[in-house]
Amino acid sequence: MTELISQTSEDEVQGIALIELEARAKRLKQMTFGQYKAIRQSAIDLGSPPEVASTLPWLAADPQAMVSALRAAASREEIIVRGVLGHAIEADVLTAFILRSLENMRAEEHRYRGKFNLPRYTSLEDNRALRADLSAHASVAAARTYIAEQLQVVDGHIDRRSPYGEDIRRNGIRRGGVLFPVVIDLPGKQRIGGFDSTDCYSRTLFAQQHSGITVPDVLDWWLEYPPTTTKEFKDHPLKLMRDKLVAVAEKIGAGKPVSEEESQAVLRAVMPKTMLVLAVRDTEGLGIDEVRRRLVSERHLDKQLEFTIDTKNETRAEAVIAEVARRGLLPEHPTVAQRDLLELLENPRPLVDAGNFHGDDVAVVAAAVFLPTPRSPIDRLIFPAIASRGVIAPDDRRKGLRSELAAQVIMRVVDSGVGDRELRKSALERALRNPRLKGVVFDDAPVPELLSAALAELEEFERVKRRGDPPVWGPAMRQITLRGGFYLFFGRNLGLGRSPVGGKAGGDNREPTQIIEHLGTTTAGLNQLAQAIFDGRKGLKVRLLDADAPAVQDLDTEPAEDDVLTDAKLRAWLAGAAAKADKDRQGEDDSARARVAQDALHARELTDELEDTVGRIGTHADAVDTDKKGKPYVALHGLQDPDKLRHRLSRLSKQLSNWHTAHEVLNGNMDIGDGDEE
Repeated sequence: MTELISQTSEDEVQGIALIELEARAKRLKQMTFGQYKAIRQSAIDLGSPPEVASTLPWLAADPQAMVSALRAAASREEIIVRGVLGHAIEADVLTAFILRSLENMRAEEHRYRGKFNLPRYTSLEDNRALRADLSAHASVAAARTYIAEQLQVVDGHIDRRSPYGEDIRRNGIRRGGVLFPVVIDLPGKQRIGGFDSTDCYSRTLFAQQHSGITVPDVLDWWLEYPPTTTKEFKDHPLKLMRDKLVAVAEKIGAGKPVSEEESQAVLRAVMPKTMLVLAVRDTEGLGIDEVRRRLVSERHLDKQLEFTIDTKNETRAEAVIAEVARRGLLPEHPTVAQRDLLELLENPRPLVDAGNFHGDDVAVVAAAVFLPTPRSPIDRLIFPAIASRGVIAPDDRRKGLRSELAAQVIMRVVDSGVGDRELRKSALERALRNPRLKGVVFDDAPVPELLSAALAELEEFERVKRRGDPPVWGPAMRQITLRGGFYLFFGRNLGLGRSPVGGKAGGDNREPTQIIEHLGTTTAGLNQLAQAIFDGRKGLKVRLLDADAPAVQDLDTEPAEDDVLTDAKLRAWLAGAAAKADKDRQGEDDSARARVAQDALHARELTDELEDTVGRIGTHADAVDTDKKGKPYVALHGLQDPDKLRHRLSRLSKQLSNWHTAHEVLNGNMDIGDGDEE
């Protein structure tokens, strides 16, 4: 068995399976000089320029397979692009020897801004290959540097926008592209040739970039003289470089240990099932350069129908559910079989409509699968399962992908005709981001039992919090919050929505994740959540309880309109309930001392306001010209005091001074004769 040195952390792209690594390594085969000559000659026979044909053998991952493909291509024409036929082969190719396209559709907008100046391709006179003319440069070295500098425009664009770079670094290229033949005319009447990346620039870029291969490297390799003897072939630098890569691939195929860097280098080395265009039939004077442009446009501009985010998330969610079920990691329950829980996740409506489960059961089971305890077995397999449905952009892990998938599955049980469906789903997803909900288990105990257990857990939660230790929600607190929350979002009326976009000055801008936490960490909140379960399961509108009222199970009638829970009422109610809970926790102090302290604080606030007001009076002045103010009005005219405020304030100051002196004496802070320092 091949041993991979390091493991993948959660924040990295998932690596491939060992069996795939070994299969892909076996694509790389040794090359003989006879195979080199056969590939070169077959390409020339099919119409390739000698410069292109001399480079083609170095692209062959399996030389004998390429020999066979070239011999078969002579008797078969392929459709290169709409209305154009030609000769082409499909082969696994080495990425190191592909030249990143000198003409790139992504760079065209930069051409007219003066930031990209490589000449567009033309065709050779006989239309056998693309042509790039850089012969006007001072030297080959100058032309090579110029090409590399110009392609930085395209490289930078792809680096910023493509999500596939890290996946290709670790796992190589999984899907082949199309390569066109190209010759480059350099200073000194030198012509080199090879294959242009055409529709797979970004794949080629990442494979080469992460292997330390630059555009000048590729051009230098194309500049190497082709071998003409067995000795030249044996000592050729490209043969030696290829041999090193094949040696690592053979070790992998034989099950010998290699480093992670070596295995990744082998994976990046080959682009599978790639179409190499060798010649195009002359069709009404259409040059191969125009054929290439049409092909690139077909591949990149003729977009497939874009998938909706719901479609993507349904596909990802199904991948996780299937993997969790395959490994026997669905929630365990003493009386409910895992096949029933699997059905509850995949097709919940019939089970809920038949009365076998409640809608809130779906919420709990979905949370158990997609919001597990961190670093648990389920948690570790979620992203590998998602990755089996396509590459995950790095930011996806930080955007609540788990909560999105949990919400997607919960929505399967929600009637498609429910009003504000997307708003409700969005609010649910935000609530599911609360980390306190992670690690829930499926417990279908009667709601009164769950509520009693949750209230006991809340007492312990408060004790831990008072000690200064990190408090943790108990299992019943999670059950009540998830189950009650389901009916706040999907009851007959919307009981909890999103906060206003951008917030609203003076309003309640808390998101559902915060509201849910406040509900789950107060006695009143847990009772209100339990009431939501009681009412929601009966199909009633959820009623709003008094802050000190317990949940009532045996209510079978609709609440009065004033008692129906709404988002606005819940937010206002929660603020009052939280204040009451805090007051109950601290108790009341109605002593004269407490009342004096409270009024003293109020007096301080009023004094601060008075000081600000008097300060403003002293600054009011009229303008004497456009950019200069005169002296303050009171400095010129004074201020009449008909209400004798100065005397009243003096009396208040004296009264406060006397009380302060008495306090200092009674508490032993000063002698009676000391008086007030001020």
